[in-house]
Amino acid sequence: MTAAQMNQLQRQAVLANALDQELQIFTQSYNTALTGGPGSVVNIPLRNIGLNKKFTVLVRAQVSSTGTEVNTLQTFGPSAFFSNVTLTDLSNQIRVNTIGPHLHYVATARERNAMFAAYTNDSPTGIGNTYASVKAPATLTNTTPQELAMVYEIPISYSDTDLRGAIYANVLNATWNLQLTVNPQMFVTNTGNGVGAVYKSASGVPGRLISWTVEVYQHFLENLPVDKGGQVIIPYMDTTVMYRLENSVSAGIVPNQEQAIAFANFRQFLSTFAVFDNGGVLNPGTDINYFGLQTANTTNLFKRTPQMIAAQTRKRIGDDFPPGVYYFDHRNAPIETSAFGNVQLTYSPSSVAGATSQMLIWYEYFAQMNLVQQAGAISN
Repeated sequence: MTAAQMNQLQRQAVLANALDQELQIFTQSYNTALTGGPGSVVNIPLRNIGLNKKFTVLVRAQVSSTGTEVNTLQTFGPSAFFSNVTLTDLSNQIRVNTIGPHLHYVATARERNAMFAAYTNDSPTGIGNTYASVKAPATLTNTTPQELAMVYEIPISYSDTDLRGAIYANVLNATWNLQLTVNPQMFVTNTGNGVGAVYKSASGVPGRLISWTVEVYQHFLENLPVDKGGQVIIPYMDTTVMYRLENSVSAGIVPNQEQAIAFANFRQFLSTFAVFDNGGVLNPGTDINYFGLQTANTTNLFKRTPQMIAAQTRKRIGDDFPPGVYYFDHRNAPIETSAFGNVQLTYSPSSVAGATSQMLIWYEYFAQMNLVQQAGAISN
């Protein structure tokens, strides 16, 4: 029996016999006049228990204008509440190091629908958008507090049934941590860059975060099966794989010249997002000639215009991502950088607003724990 076959049997035994549990491990409310304002960092110690699959983070906030200025909801909306989410495992390896919108959009791509959204239907039974687990007012026009809410799923394993990346945390001699950074640019003025903001003001006075509450839930498998020798059964190969989400930036962009972003070695890339922040503006494909995927011998695996990228995205999620957000799905045929050698995502912008223009790159990939430290870093 091969190691892969053994891992599959172990995974099946775990899924068939273990108890699927969800535990609220943290809840805290913040009055930002005292603590927890934009730019603050919340560190959450995690429970050393079970075979862990993911975390769910719920945010509810009160927001308003500072005076009578109009604050308009920006493209990423409440998903930009956290500007960074970092998950550090028991071996001090970083599993997640990315921004809130990436977490939301990659969850949407994995689940093939707008994550945590409610859909319009014709049922007369009251089923619909009742609880608004994700919400944000389109504008803030005065000092009256209004509610904003967001739900994040922070993955550890690839899914509830594909346990690659799962962390067995039933140990005593190690700690792990989840760090949440409240977006310091949650509210920007009329001269600020609204791409990464939640709200942008029509004046020189930004809006304000009045208070907020965060809840964190840990999802894990407990009561794992044991073998005849009394040893706990876990899918060993699954736990030696890291499922990682990371982000990077490509700057120094020149119009009508091909730019290249290298994929790091010893990784298996499942998806890539490219977000063209063109001087603080997200355009719907009007400032991009094409994107391509190129191997070491300059072979193009694909070369797509924005329209083709949009068509492929609709096949995946049945909808479009926001303007300026380009999604490349590699799940059916992951990019094995160890097989292809150097792999690059290339792009050619048709127009560049200025020196502040940048391409935000969001990665989703698998990496073997014993190899990733030997590999090159994510391009920056």
